[in-house]
This record gives sequence, C-alpha cells and structure tokens, in this order.
Amino acid sequence: MAKGKGIRKQLSEMSASSRALDKQINSLVAQGRYSQAIRKLQQGLKRDPDQTLSIAEWEIWLAQGQDEFNSGRYRQAETSLANAIALEPNFATYYWLAKCFLAQQKEAEALELFQPAFDDKSLPKDLGGCYLKLLLLNGQADTFETLVQKQSKRFYAPQLHWARGVLALKANDPEAALTHFEKMGRPPVKAIMSVRGRPMPTKRRVTGLRQNSSWAWPNPALA
Repeated sequence: MAKGKGIRKQLSEMSASSRALDKQINSLVAQGRYSQAIRKLQQGLKRDPDQTLSIAEWEIWLAQGQDEFNSGRYRQAETSLANAIALEPNFATYYWLAKCFLAQQKEAEALELFQPAFDDKSLPKDLGGCYLKLLLLNGQADTFETLVQKQSKRFYAPQLHWARGVLALKANDPEAALTHFEKMGRPPVKAIMSVRGRPMPTKRRVTGLRQNSSWAWPNPALA
C-alpha cells in the first residue's frame, strides 16, 4: 500500500506536460521503439531538466538490451547494456551485461566487468556468488579458495555454502559437499522481470525479484 501511495504521489507531482511526455515515452518502450523513447526523453529533459518522469534513460537502455538478449542479438545487447551500466551501475545492469558476455563465451570480459567493482567494494553483495563463479570459469580456483577462506564477510551464507561445497568436491569429500549444498536454501536473488519476453518498462517494474536464477546464484554443476 505504501508503495502504491508513493507512485501516486510521484504522478501527482508531475506537471501536465510531464505526464504527457511520460505517457509517450512509456508507450514507445512498450512497443519496443527504444531509440525513439530515448530521444524523446533526452529532448524533454533538455527543455526542462527539473521535470519528474517515471522512467530513466538507463532503464530504457536496459529494456532494449534485455529485448536484444532474449532475441539472441548478443552484440547489439552488449552495446545497449554497456550504455545502461555507464548511466547506472547497479545490480540489474551488472547482471545483464555479464550475462550477455557469457552468452558469447566472453568469460574474461565478464570477470573484467566485475573485478573493479569487487575490488572497490561497490559490487552489490547479491552478485558475490556470480563473481565466485566467474573466477572458476576463468581458471582462478586459487583466488576463489582464498576469498572463501579469508574474506567470507564479502558473501552471503548461501553463497559461501555453495563455494565450500565446490571446495569439498575438489578435496574428494562428497559428504561434506552435500552438507553445504543442502544448507544453501533458496536465495533471494534479484533479477529482471519480463512479461511475454518483453522487459517491463518502468523502474518499479524493472527492479523486481526472481528466486530461481541459476546463473545469478551459481549451482554445484556450474551450469
């Protein structure tokens, strides 16, 4: 209820011209006309930088990148998602750009994306499991083990149980591995919701939750 009130307050604070612009932009996004939506948003903000809108430019780039990714157009998606992360380096933009790299077998690029953010501690903690998986995909098992042993506070408990399960398998101790995997539970992984293959256009819809993302939360098989 509180969230609904917040949205209504945001809409009530819009001027008539802002509401009209907002409606046009969201309509273009819903139709998949992302370039036109971005141009209209940029033009509108140039005329009135202080106006309130329900969607930001990075969200449009993200929606376009998701659409391109879901259509298998990975190179185009990479460009769109890079634009999104340049404007807003958050969970969603990191997640989708790294996912796009992996779809193109660019494991090194995916790790390079995460590494600076992990080093300066700006990487969202929800992505800690993804970072650990990328280390393994890039053959950095020693770094993986060192982090699990010496920087465990950088990760959530389910991520650590997964990682320790992997290390137990490496040590030929399947019983210990199974114990850790069973303790993982069902992690609250944030991801991007979509409807019928098309990403939701607005911020409140784009930043949803999904709890079954095998990539975002690495599994024992490293699928």
